[in-house]
Amino acid sequence: MSSETIVNDIDSLTSRVGFEAVSPFAETNGTGISRILVPTNFSEYSDTALQLAIDLAKQQNAVIDLLHIVRFGDGHNEQRMMQEQIARLPGAKDVEIVQSIKKGKIHEEILSTGEESKPDLIIMSRHREGMSLFSLFRGITAKVRRTARCSVLVVGA
Repeated sequence: MSSETIVNDIDSLTSRVGFEAVSPFAETNGTGISRILVPTNFSEYSDTALQLAIDLAKQQNAVIDLLHIVRFGDGHNEQRMMQEQIARLPGAKDVEIVQSIKKGKIHEEILSTGEESKPDLIIMSRHREGMSLFSLFRGITAKVRRTARCSVLVVGA
């Protein structure tokens, strides 16, 4: 998929990625997308998730909440990595991206941030290279999908 692809709507977004995962609590309010949560682990799939969010945010005039969770440490190196990730993606300067680094369990912090920021959509990558579809649905992504209060799009599955 070209990073310059402009996304027309959520259906085309999910068909282009090739995998859709929607929370059972997802509702559409008819007002479009105003906020997108993108958890990042700085992988290639996270870059793809963020690029999709940027394309959609440009079209919808939405804000992106870019989130990284650390298990240990102060997150100083991760802040630099997050800035580098944003800088290398086309169109990132054209949208508002709110960066945050939190400490804790990954799925809990994603869900907590979702409760705080109330996104209309979470676009996330699978969190481990080489993860099979079976383990994907048992891990972080599955926990987020099951309990998120908005639609969840999984990239790289």
